Amino acid sequence: MESPGGNADILMQNLNLLPFNRTVSKYYIKDDMELDIATTSRKVIDVKIRRLIETVAIDGITRFQPIIGDAGTGKSHYYWVLKSLENQNTFIGNKQFKVVYISSPPSPERIFHHIYTCLVSELGNEQFFNKIADGILDEIGIRKKNLRSKTNLSSVIFGITEKYPKVFADPLKALVYFKSYGSKKSLGALALRWLMGESLSTNHLNELQIGSNLERNDSCLAFFKIISYFSGNVLTFYFDELETPFRTFSSTQYNKMLTCIKQMFRELRNSVIIIACLKEIWGKILSLTETSFLNNLEMELHLENFTLEDFKVYYIRAINHFWRSIGEKTPKNLYYPLSETSLENIYAGSFGNQREVIKKLNLEIESQLMRFQRNSSNLEYNKYFKSATYSY
Repeated sequence: MESPGGNADILMQNLNLLPFNRTVSKYYIKDDMELDIATTSRKVIDVKIRRLIETVAIDGITRFQPIIGDAGTGKSHYYWVLKSLENQNTFIGNKQFKVVYISSPPSPERIFHHIYTCLVSELGNEQFFNKIADGILDEIGIRKKNLRSKTNLSSVIFGITEKYPKVFADPLKALVYFKSYGSKKSLGALALRWLMGESLSTNHLNELQIGSNLERNDSCLAFFKIISYFSGNVLTFYFDELETPFRTFSSTQYNKMLTCIKQMFRELRNSVIIIACLKEIWGKILSLTETSFLNNLEMELHLENFTLEDFKVYYIRAINHFWRSIGEKTPKNLYYPLSETSLENIYAGSFGNQREVIKKLNLEIESQLMRFQRNSSNLEYNKYFKSATYSY
């Protein structure tokens, strides 16, 4: 074991910056992808998902991919793996890959509205809606200059609503108004607010000639279909934490939620639907799903625990990242402040579960610093550890 020296002092002063302080991935807090370790099972999943995206980009047919794993094996983290692929501006043919995290719905009602809210929180902006509007206008052979007069605009809206079923009328009107007026004019700004899922007053809805806010399941599904056809993207919907509604909804309510996801699979184009869930929850989902639907799913992919070698690579990469991030040289002993034996003991006690090894690493490093403290006359150690409180 390397002697404490100045490195222990530096660690003590920067404990809050260690990469082992956060054991749970959250969709609203970006994971540091420099610390990502692709295990053997993860590499299989990475290849399969990439192939799915490429296939969907070619044929436009939506795929449904279950990803199964125990708690703590990286299901929520995998969203950030996909997000890093999106951030590389990945194009497959002429289509760009986009991923949307779908959090656990707070209620069994208005499931599509919840999914839509998740979509616009990540992708919704003027450029996104402009592109969809352009696609629709191109489809029916209308140029933007034909929208400049109120007479032409009314004629275009009438033509579009005649061409498409009634359920599509409201989102199509909103897109045309937004495309025609832009966000700087009041009517265009109103249309954008509606497209972003905001609830408008009755007076504002009347100005747009729109029947209702974008809340009903049929309206949301219709708009999803428009988006999937005309956004120019391969959209990946990443459903996570489905165990929460399973525990809080009734079986009828849970089935209603699953029905919405199945409808997306059947009716959307250019999409990949991923369900990331616990093994036992996936078993329950299978029991609630008809065989004809199951036959159309991709084969399950499984996230596994770290191997011992995975764990060692993860620790060395993470602790080196820590030293670099605070501008310090990496100690000669790659395992400092721990030892290879310490890591093997941590692994044995956690069976390689990613969340558990990170928890134990955090505890073991602090315990090691306390052992250094007991053998040191450094007053800063005594001051720090006497005032520190630990809870696990």
